[in-house]
Amino acid sequence: MNRELPPNNNIEQQPKEKYIYSGVFLNEESRERLVTAVNQLLQDGIPDSWQIVAHHMTTHFFTQEDPVVEQFNKLHDGENFDLFATSLGVSDKAIAVDVETEAPSANEHKHITVAIAENASPVDANDIQNWVPIATPIPLRGVLGQFNVPVSDEEQSKA
Repeated sequence: MNRELPPNNNIEQQPKEKYIYSGVFLNEESRERLVTAVNQLLQDGIPDSWQIVAHHMTTHFFTQEDPVVEQFNKLHDGENFDLFATSLGVSDKAIAVDVETEAPSANEHKHITVAIAENASPVDANDIQNWVPIATPIPLRGVLGQFNVPVSDEEQSKA
């Protein structure tokens, strides 16, 4: 006897996501090492009112066109990378470290935003002009991956 099965309405559909950026995401030990080192390098440390970021080095942002970096990201997604913080940059909006690593970046400076001022954004680190070499580079480690955000039902219906 052949019987058709009723549709299974209990199957959860995976939410769709929108790609925002890819980067080398620091492990927790590296984040702690970086924040501690930057606090020691700055005469007064990171201001208490600033938000700690110390999250990743961006390799590619969704608005950038860089086929070489995009291909590298596809080939090496999920791989671990060593990074070395080699200089410290400070502005009135952001604190960051320049990094050396094998992972390429579509940004002019490979960097990690360490902290941002109130009403600032991590992207403000791209505008830092004054960089000071770090005598002993800070060793860091992270994994290459993507940052995506869920797409709302409304956005999905427009697609």
